[in-house]
Amino acid sequence: MALRGHFLSVEESMTKDELIARLQVLGEQLNRDVSLTGTKEELALRVAELEEELDDTDDAAGQDTS
Repeated sequence: MALRGHFLSVEESMTKDELIARLQVLGEQLNRDVSLTGTKEELALRVAELEEELDDTDDAAGQDTS
C-alpha cells in the first residue's frame, strides 16, 4: 500500500491521543465525521489517508479550471 511508508515515517512517533487530536482537526477541515476508534496503527493510517485527501483537495482548488 502506497500510504504505508508515509504514515510510518510521520505518524509513528505520535501518541494515540495526538493521532486522535489530528483526526479531529482533519475531520473539521474536510467538514465530515471521522472515526476516532481503533489501534494506533489504524489511526495513523487514517491520518495519512485524510492528509493525502486534504492535499488533493488543496491541489484541485489551486488549479485553474478555465
